[in-house]
Amino acid sequence: MGKFDNIFIISDIDFTFLAADRSIPERNIRALEYFKNNGGRFTFATGRSHMTLLETFPNAAEMLN
Repeated sequence: MGKFDNIFIISDIDFTFLAADRSIPERNIRALEYFKNNGGRFTFATGRSHMTLLETFPNAAEMLN
């Protein structure tokens, strides 16, 4: 049983997950991987269309589980 089983985080993207320059801070990547590796579930919540999201953040799907 994982430390974060049954916990689901849904994050906005702009200025919540991404930095002001639209990069992904390394600390966010490390924290997300730790969370997912320990049973947590993660996705984004956004008003963007699927195509707009992928234009801005091409590897978004890799972050989700």
